[in-house]
This record gives sequence, C-alpha cells and structure tokens, in this order.
Amino acid sequence: MSTRWAAVKHKLECPKDEDANYGNTTWCNRDLIPIPPDRRTFHMWSYLGYWTVSGSNLSAWSLGSTLLAFGLSPAEAIGVLAFWGAQATRVTLGAIIPGLAHMRNSFSESSHLATNDFIGLVIWMCAFVPAILIRPEKLQIPFVICFFLFCGSCFGILIWSVSAANGVGELFHTRKDAPNKGWAFMFGITAVLGAWGSGTLGQSDWTRYAKTKHSPTLSQLIATPLTITVTAVIGIIATSASNHILGGEILWNPIYLLAAVQEHYHSGPGVRAAVFFAGLGVVASQLSISIVLNSMSTGMDLAGLWPKYINIRRGSYVMMVVGIATQPWQLLVTASKFLTVLSGFGVFMGPLTGILLADYHIHWRRKLQLNDLYVGNKSSAYWYQHGFNWRPFVVFTLCMWPGLPGLVATANGYTDKKYQNWIHLYNISFLIGLAISFVLFTAINYFFPVGVLANEALFLSGEALDELSGMTGKKEQMEVVGADKSENDSSEVFLEIITTHNEQPALKNPTLTNFNAGASVPDTEANGPNGQSIAEWRRKHGIDPSQQIRTVRLVHMRYQHPDLKSISTFLHDFGMRAVEETEDRVWFRGYGVDQYVYYAQKGPKKFLGGTFEVETYDDLVKASKLKGAGPIQPLDDAPGGGSLVTAFDPEGLPINFIYGQEPAKIGKMPERLIVNFEADKPRRRKFQRFDEGPAAVHKLGHYGLCVQNFAEQLDWYTHNFNFTPTDLLYVRDENNIKQDVAVFAHVDRGNDYVDHHTIFLSKGHTSHVHHCSFEIHDFDTQQLGHQWLADKGYKSVWGVGRHILGSQIFDYWWDTTGNMIEHYADGDLVNEDTPIGHLPAGNESLAVWGPEVPKAFLD
Repeated sequence: MSTRWAAVKHKLECPKDEDANYGNTTWCNRDLIPIPPDRRTFHMWSYLGYWTVSGSNLSAWSLGSTLLAFGLSPAEAIGVLAFWGAQATRVTLGAIIPGLAHMRNSFSESSHLATNDFIGLVIWMCAFVPAILIRPEKLQIPFVICFFLFCGSCFGILIWSVSAANGVGELFHTRKDAPNKGWAFMFGITAVLGAWGSGTLGQSDWTRYAKTKHSPTLSQLIATPLTITVTAVIGIIATSASNHILGGEILWNPIYLLAAVQEHYHSGPGVRAAVFFAGLGVVASQLSISIVLNSMSTGMDLAGLWPKYINIRRGSYVMMVVGIATQPWQLLVTASKFLTVLSGFGVFMGPLTGILLADYHIHWRRKLQLNDLYVGNKSSAYWYQHGFNWRPFVVFTLCMWPGLPGLVATANGYTDKKYQNWIHLYNISFLIGLAISFVLFTAINYFFPVGVLANEALFLSGEALDELSGMTGKKEQMEVVGADKSENDSSEVFLEIITTHNEQPALKNPTLTNFNAGASVPDTEANGPNGQSIAEWRRKHGIDPSQQIRTVRLVHMRYQHPDLKSISTFLHDFGMRAVEETEDRVWFRGYGVDQYVYYAQKGPKKFLGGTFEVETYDDLVKASKLKGAGPIQPLDDAPGGGSLVTAFDPEGLPINFIYGQEPAKIGKMPERLIVNFEADKPRRRKFQRFDEGPAAVHKLGHYGLCVQNFAEQLDWYTHNFNFTPTDLLYVRDENNIKQDVAVFAHVDRGNDYVDHHTIFLSKGHTSHVHHCSFEIHDFDTQQLGHQWLADKGYKSVWGVGRHILGSQIFDYWWDTTGNMIEHYADGDLVNEDTPIGHLPAGNESLAVWGPEVPKAFLD
C-alpha cells in the first residue's frame, strides 16, 4: 500500500524541465527558483505590451485590482472576472447568433444567472483553460495580439459614438456644482493611488522575468500613465456620446454598451458585425486581464504554499474552479453597494505599500539574501520569531483603523456632520496610511531589530546579479541546488546560484585544454538518464516496506579494544570526548543530538556493529525475532538509557538496534565561515583565523562492510530494514553481463532528506568491517584535523580528498587497534525521489581528487 501511495505521490509532483537544475522540495519548484537567464525574456517592449494590455481596459483592470485589494478572496476575484468574460463572450456570440442574445432564461430568477450568460461562461472558460498553459515568460505575443484587438474595439466604439452623436455628447456640457471640491479632488487622488496599489505590490510577479534590471523601469514609467489616461479618456468620451444616442442609463461598461447598441439598431447585419468585432477585442482583453492579474499572480502565491505539488499552472486551475464555485453573478447583483465598498480599498493598500517600501528600501537596503529565502529555521535572516514577523501586522493595524470609520460612513451613506472629519480622513487614507506606516515600520525595526544582513551575509545586489547572469554576452546557466532536511535538521534548504560561462574560444588552438570546474548537479543528471526509481526497484525485488523494521538513523558504533587507554587518547585526538566511562567501558560523544557516537569496551579486537535507532518499540521486538538475534537488553548504565537488540546478518556480522534513548543537548556548533569568491566577496574587514586542535566530530555518518556473498547480503539488508540503494556498482562477467558488487544504501525516510549512504556493502574475500565514518564541520576543519593527527604520530590511510559517490571530502586513519576510521564533510543528501544510480565499479569511481588510492584501502 505504501509503495503504491509513494508512486501516486511521485506522479502528483510538479513536472520538471528535462534539463532541470533544481528539485521539487518543500521550498522550491520551477516557478519559485531564481529565474535563470534563458527564462528572463521580458525586455522593454515586453513591459510596454504588458501595461498596454493591463492599462488599455475600460474597467477590468481597476475591477481586478480592487477585488483583490479589498475584502474579496482571490477566488472571488477570478470568479468575477470570469463572469465578466462570460458576458463579453455572450455579447460577441450574440452578434453572430441573435437568438442567443434573446434566449429564454431557463434558470430561476433567484439564481441571478441567465442561460445565455451561462453558455458564454462555458465558452469563455474553454478559451481560458488552455491560455493558462502558456508560460509567463512566453506571454509577449499574446499581449500584443490582445492589445491590438482591444485598441480596435476602443477606437471603433469611440469613432462610432462621436460620429453618430455629432460630438462628444451632452455630459461634457452639463455643469454640476459639487460641494467640497478640494476634498473630492483628494478622494480622487486617493482612489486612483489605491486602485493601482494592488498592481504595484504584485509587480515582482512579472519583473522577475526581466532580461535586464532596467527593462521594466522606463517602459512602465511611460506606458502605465499613458495607457490608463488614454483609455479612461476614450471611455468617458464614448460613454458621453453613446448616452446622447441611446439615452437612458449611463453605460460605463463596454459589454453592456455593445449589447445596447445591438438592441438599438434592431440587430441589423451591419451592426451585428460591428458588435462582434468590438466584442472580440473586449473578450481578448478580459482573457488577458484574467491571466495577468489573477491567474498567474494567484498561482504564484499558491505555489509558495505547497511547491512540491503546486506550480503556477496548477494554482491557476485550482483558483479557477474555486472562483466559479463562488457564483460571481451573485456578487454583481447589488453593484452600487459593491462599488461603493470597493472605493475604500485605499484604506488597506496605503499601509501595506508603506510597510513594503520601508522594508525593502530602509530595512533590507534593497538587497536580497537568496540563500535565506529557502531556509526554514533560525539561521535565516527572514526567520524572525519562529517564522512569524509581528512588526508589519502591528503597523498595519495601527495605520489602517483610522480610515475605517470614514469607510463605514461612506459605504452606508451617512451624511451627519459628526461623520465629516472621519470621511475627510478616509478621503486621504492612502496618502496618510502610506506615510505613517513607512515611518512607523522604520522606527519599530530600529527599536526591535531582527534579520539584519551583515557584511558577511551572502546576497546579490542588482549589479552583482547582472554581472553573474547574462549581461556580458556569454552563454550562461543558473543552477539552483536544494538540500532539504538532514537527519538532525529537518527544515533547512541551502540554495546556491552557480553561473557557468561557456565562452567560444577566439583561436582554434589544439593545445588549449579546459580548466577544472565544479558544479552542484541534480541527482537525475549525476546518476545518468537510466536511473531507476526506488518504487520500481522495490517492485522488481519483491520488497514490501510495511514488513520492514523501520530505522530512523545511525546513532553510534560499537567496538571492542584490548587497550582502552590508547583508544581513548586516539578518539580524543580524532575529535570525540568521553562522556562516561567505567573500568572496562567508555562512551564517546560528538556535539550533535546523540548521547554518544562511539562505544568502546575492553577485550580482544572485535567489531560489535553499527547501531540504528528504530521508530517504535514494536520495531525493536521485531528485530529481536530475526534469526540469531539476541534478546532486548536494557541500557541502564549507558548515557540516555534505552533498550538494545543485537542481530547478525547471514555472514555473522553484527548490527544493533536501539529504542528509547533520550536525546542529548546539542553542543556548540562551529561558526560557519564567510567565504569570498571572485565575483561575490561578502567578507570585508574580517580575516580568517583558526585554532589548532582535533577536528570536532558532529555525528556518526555511515559504516562499510566487506561481504563474500554480495547478492545474499544485499537482499537481507534491504528486505528486513528500510535500507534503500542510492548507488549500485557493477562489473561485467565473462559474458558481458552486469554483476552488482557494491551498494551505497541510505535509510529511507520518505520525503525527508538523509545522508547519501548510511551503510556500504562491497564484495570481498572475507567478511569484516571496512571502516566507520564521522561527520565534521568543513574543509578547514578537515585539514586542521589531519594535521593534528599527523603531528601526534598516528598513521594515515588515505586523504585528504573528495569522493565521487556521496561527494564528501574524506580523510581515513588507522586507530590504535588497527580499525579504519574516517572524517568526512560536505556529503550529499537524498530522499525517496532520488533515482538509484547504476555505475561501473573501479578505482576511478572512488575520488575526484586526492592522493592515489592505497592498497590498504582496497584490501
């Protein structure tokens, strides 16, 4: 059952590009990674097209932004825009099929939905659904098409109305004296600023696709006011002129205007053709507005909630369904009250805008720490208080409430004198809210500082990002590499941006060679195109995870040594400290959560096995029933207590299981060094200094076994326990058939990330432990530890170097009893989505760099 469910979950994950340099994790997918250069397709003309589509619309733009800015949910906003699109479709098709315009309504009057509007909704949704399939970076051409269609509609309506009315209409010549023009003027300014506030706050949804950092600025500076102003003027003139022709109610909405025109001219052939083409432009405009303002932006928001399974496209479809389910035609029944309430969105948008401006320009100094955007713990500059930042909520509440009384008074039509001051304050709420929130948020961050980017923080300013990502005429590739959740830290994702320059050589010189280069490549690429999924591997080998003993992680090694004093001295120099000792036993710990990572007892040299923590006591009982296993033993005298079972594999090698051990208090973590690179140098006026000493051990990472019957041993370990291959190595026999001879296996923890391998099996002439390996902090720690051990006179086996499989930096030593032991740093992390690698065995697969592999290591 769990295998089938894992396969279903895998199929439900967001699709990835074929050459994807990212993984779908808790924190990122294709739509949430920093946009690579090849997807930054929006140049200056693209943003001109964007704003001509968004601004050249009689009502949909303002409606879409206000719906989201005030009160309504994104689902309701999408639903209302969809219904407007349905009505535009109904008018357009009604020009071709007059019967549709006059169709008898089959729905009840209480539903507030006409049959022809419902037909228009179905047809409009049939156009809207495939439109969402277009990637945001590919929308420039649709923008241009929609713009020209709508421009044709606008100018067609304008020319017809002015020509038919012999002028701009009577509304331009009717004088109305309004009291308090000054306050009315301020209210107009506030309304305009508020209406565009939502679109302004959502600009990052689209500027992230900019080809250069200057692409959006000048184009938007020109296109935004120009398109809005010209479109508004056309709307006012056309409405005034058409009112002279049609009479009756003032029709501000082009959809209703076109329907009225067709009725006025009795659905003549010529007018139906004109209404069709004009309506086509309105439909196209409504379609583009729905995509730009709601579907893409809402999809991006939902993608941030569940990146592994929701991307922009899926989020758009979810909100489309929910939007229609809100029955938007019901929202438009009381339009006058609806629009009155919408006029107050500036009360909310002003404080929000001020907070974001202060946060970006003052607090963060217009800099972005990319790594920390993908980190879910206190090491992130954006973690605040357990992932919650109370400051903007306090400021928003303080700056928003003064406008509420005036909003309520205006919405309910109160005219009493006692409300006038509140109404006046409400009329300038956007300006007041923006200014006060900006100052207050700056002040509150000054007195309650948090998440400040110090000089050593790794971030990319706009200039650095441009330098790294495509402004130099080089072919580049940006890779986003996620490492989510280690065994002891289940919430962190590290992201790095790696830019690879592939310049064409100026001269064809056969003596030129490529320089060395490293890259953090996805597991799908590293393991080759033929990597097998874990689910497929289990099915092929008949493995049922529900029958396995579920282990959590590897916690400590157990050895027997003839001289406890000498091994204790060695292990101290290796980076452990004795946490408890008796006359014939010693427990050693690192600075991680484990009570101890190494147990030594006095006696002839003997390997006593690695020890795995199990999920439940039932797993411990199940382990005690394995063939040859011992009984459950209480560990009353061991640090942290617990119970232990020792089992033996088919070749007699021991393996231990523990349950009920109390976790230890984590020790002091070494400081993460600030590293300067050629194009990014965050360490300024700070010098790297180090203290000599042993390399402090963090935790036990893995151990390796040499076995005689590899196939039998692999079957025993992978069927009885949740040990899953990460990489299998093979050799070809005399018939050129692949024969597996080694496996790097990890503890399967589902979607959680674990070490590349926790146990290693390799075919050998005898059955014995090969080595055990302990994690340390970083490369400098590794080198200093190597130097310390060498100065003490201990015997090195192999190192320092970097492995290929697992990627870790290694350093192998002999202990004083003759057992091999390893320091490692910077190891790979994997999860259930990592394909199983199948690679040829050989010395060349052991290390990227380092000393030549010694015979002692291979033996």
